[in-house]
Amino acid sequence: MPRGENLKAIPPEERARRLGVAPLLPGEAGRGVYVRAPKEVLDAFLALTARERGEVVRLGLEALRREYGKEEGE
Repeated sequence: MPRGENLKAIPPEERARRLGVAPLLPGEAGRGVYVRAPKEVLDAFLALTARERGEVVRLGLEALRREYGKEEGE
């Protein structure tokens, strides 16, 4: 049996509960990524909940789009 195949029999809500996390909402996804930043920034980021980290990423991307849009004359 491939690794993790046995977990598919457990409903996602129950798996999340056992891990102490909230199940993903419709339209949400999760990924493990490597983040490179100054230690104090990374420590503060990692202290946030998963949902808060997602909000930081969303807001950061919006800010970058606005900033790059200004540079390109948009």
